[in-house]
Amino acid sequence: MIFKAIMLFIFGVVSVGVGILIILKPTMGWYSQQWMFKDDMPEPSDTFISIRKFIGIIVLIVGLLLLAGGVMNTL
Repeated sequence: MIFKAIMLFIFGVVSVGVGILIILKPTMGWYSQQWMFKDDMPEPSDTFISIRKFIGIIVLIVGLLLLAGGVMNTL
């Protein structure tokens, strides 16, 4: 039971960190994903940045839920 709570807490902290990182730097990793696009674009589009920020918000919410689950399992 305590192992499950610790793992939820760790995954929650990592997810929150990744979510914040994606929200603050949505263009990170753009150059490694550039091969998926047909045009050789020098910078990511506004749609790409918006989608990445939305994904960051989703990851942040999931991380907060995991943190809450980890805390509730210790009670």
